[in-house]
Amino acid sequence: MAQLRYHLRMGFVHVRNVWWQILQTTAAASAAWVLATLLLGYEEPPVFASIVAVISLGLAVGQRGRRAVALLIGVALGVMVADLIVVVVGIGAPQMGMLVALAMVVAVFFFGGEELIVNEAAISAMILVAAFYPSHRLASHSNVS
Repeated sequence: MAQLRYHLRMGFVHVRNVWWQILQTTAAASAAWVLATLLLGYEEPPVFASIVAVISLGLAVGQRGRRAVALLIGVALGVMVADLIVVVVGIGAPQMGMLVALAMVVAVFFFGGEELIVNEAAISAMILVAAFYPSHRLASHSNVS
C-alpha cells in the first residue's frame, strides 16, 4: 500500500511539474484545428494541423534508451484515450484539445513525462481519430464543433 501511495504521489508531482506545457500544447492543438478549418476551409477534419502543434510543442523531457517500449506505450495510451473521448463526447476542436490533454496527462502521470511516451500518446490519439472516424461519420459523432 505504501508503494501505491508513493507512485500516486510521484505521478501527481510529475504532472504538476509540466502542467503548463500540457496546457500550452492542448491550446495549440485546438487552435490549430480551428485555424485550419477557418483559414484554409478544410471540409475534412484538420487532425494533422493539431498533430503538427503537438509535435512542435510537446514535452521536451524525454530519455533515450527505451524508445521502442516508450513508443508502444504511447501508442497504446493514445488509442485508449481517443476511443474514450470519441465515444463519450464526439469529434471537434474542443474534443481534440481534451483528447491531447488527457493523453498527455495520463502519460505524464504514469510515466513521469518521458517525451516519447507523452508525445506519442497525444499523436496516436489524433491519428486514430483521423483514420477511423472519416468525414462522413464526423457529423453524427460530433457534439460540439
